[in-house]
Amino acid sequence: MKQLIKNELIKLRAQKTYVVLSCIVLALVIVVSFFTSVLMTPLNMLITHRKNFLTESAAYSWAIEKIKEDPDSALAGVLRTVFKDPKSKSDEMREQAEEEWENGYKSAYVESMAYAAFFDLAEQNALEDWVVESVRSSLLGLYRWREVYEGVGSGKYTAEDINNDTYLFYLLTEFPYADQVEEEMWFDMSWDYDPETEKSTVKFYRLDDMGLRQECTLAEVLEAISVYKPICDRMIEETEQYALTIEPDGYYDALIMQEQGELSNAREALAKIEDALANPDPNDTNPEYTRAYNEMELAHCQGTIEDIERVIAAYEVLKEKGASPSGNAFALVKQVLPDALEMRRSNMRRVMESEINGDFILLAKAQQSNFKHQIRVYDKAIVAIEYAYTHDVLPEDMHQSSAKATLINNLSTASFLISAITVVLASMILSREFATGTVRLWVIRPKTRSKLLGSKIATLLMYVCAMMGASFVITYIFALLNHFIDLFFYGESTLFVNNYGVLFGKAFAIPAIAEHLWALVVLTLPVILYAMLCLFVSVLTKKGVLSIVCGMIVLMFAKDIQALALIVANYTGVFGYALQITVLPYLGMDRLLVTALDFGASAGLMGMLDGLGALTGLEDMLMSTIWGAMPYVCSSFVGVGVLVAHIVLIILASLFAFKRTQIKS
Repeated sequence: MKQLIKNELIKLRAQKTYVVLSCIVLALVIVVSFFTSVLMTPLNMLITHRKNFLTESAAYSWAIEKIKEDPDSALAGVLRTVFKDPKSKSDEMREQAEEEWENGYKSAYVESMAYAAFFDLAEQNALEDWVVESVRSSLLGLYRWREVYEGVGSGKYTAEDINNDTYLFYLLTEFPYADQVEEEMWFDMSWDYDPETEKSTVKFYRLDDMGLRQECTLAEVLEAISVYKPICDRMIEETEQYALTIEPDGYYDALIMQEQGELSNAREALAKIEDALANPDPNDTNPEYTRAYNEMELAHCQGTIEDIERVIAAYEVLKEKGASPSGNAFALVKQVLPDALEMRRSNMRRVMESEINGDFILLAKAQQSNFKHQIRVYDKAIVAIEYAYTHDVLPEDMHQSSAKATLINNLSTASFLISAITVVLASMILSREFATGTVRLWVIRPKTRSKLLGSKIATLLMYVCAMMGASFVITYIFALLNHFIDLFFYGESTLFVNNYGVLFGKAFAIPAIAEHLWALVVLTLPVILYAMLCLFVSVLTKKGVLSIVCGMIVLMFAKDIQALALIVANYTGVFGYALQITVLPYLGMDRLLVTALDFGASAGLMGMLDGLGALTGLEDMLMSTIWGAMPYVCSSFVGVGVLVAHIVLIILASLFAFKRTQIKS
């Protein structure tokens, strides 16, 4: 057997066509990896920040700090030259404000000046990101109002400015903390158009409790709202002092108090619904529907209470652990967990609504099944989130860096290119023996047909593994370059960030290296599948061209076939579950590697139709009906098992068919 395999490898190496094609494929992998891993991040930064594409990089922030430490040093001079005299965010906002003032964009000028004051506070006191975010909205609102109020009072902003930019009037009259004044004030404005001068004159009004307008001047408006000025000054002072003195525990307490307020409101709503159920309206013409609807609202409200309590418990865990509000765990609890809980509860509500309204058509039943699938997806997501925040791990899609995703995408591209050349090789490796007549010599050789065909199968497997291994090395080298480039531009890289997954309802950690190697395994198996399919067709037909055509059709439309299989698997019952153990949902394994929250269990809802073949036009047809509504029902773990089983079955079928193929001596 070893000698047979060696002979096959010698024959393969002697065929220059395959050698050249293999070299071309690897060269394409190098080109694609270079572009996506080395050039993409700088180009993205350049496109996003045309004026200075380094302004958002970690190196830029470091340069500003070094220049501030010693402005006259040689290093500071070099950094000024390289980074084009870097400026702090507050200085940048003031420059932007000057441009907006010159161009007549007064409300934009106000916005920029508010941000400049805000960044002054943050930079001068080196506030942490979580502190900045905790006071951003309140301080910006106060800074905007103060800028407009003082500007109108000093004549910086005139009635003509308000006439040209009405948002200034809104900023002036809508004080963020107007509820702290006993007397509520409402103001309005209108325009009188003069047809002779073709100009409009702005008029100001004060509204009474009845909504009647009384004309007034801008000065009178300013005098009326002057009662807000001391409140504004006090609130700014208190908020700035809060930002300078707040500790993480205090911030967590504030967040918990806020959630407890929401919890109190939800419990009040629950009490009203319970009262409506206990005391139904005797005049109700459709009491059964009303009761079913109230029961649905009751379940939804109970779910809301449970979700809020879950978020409060998460904050208490982080507070007890002493987790920084700038850390990954806090980002998950603040940004991701509430959304996942809300989406799961929303789908539960949709299921109950469809049950109340009745399933009169097939689509309604399909949608109900769809919602139940999404509930299971979010159940897994929530388990993953809770594991992540207790272990301080950030999901990859919350990072700016995409080094790990780029590695997998490049390896997926290599898998497709290698599949194309493997289809040709697998189709011709046996059919050329029939075409040249050398297969007749096998009958008289003292070797079984199984060994002869087995040597060709082994050769194909060795070729695929060698090509995928070489591609993995190439893409990994460029991924390492991408790693350092992302560190330079973003100050972080996801290449070696450990992932985590959910399997059978339990979360577990996945080392980054294991994920890389798993991607190699997952993307290699479809290539082997295509090779074995083409070999099987050539055994049956003895025609290499027919085998190539069949293999290329399957390869080109693999993503379409997979998409349709996933749709059917979601929209049908027993047949759908049976379909999940066929090879059809796993022809595009790269989709099952896009894992936001639970690696190997579900790829989430986004990117569902990514890569759907444009040749068939299926994406446009399906996008409106299933986008964001169809979760994956399959996983890369299941996919590997199914693909291996099918590969083994195809090999056995090929051996069985070849044994019974008549070969004339």
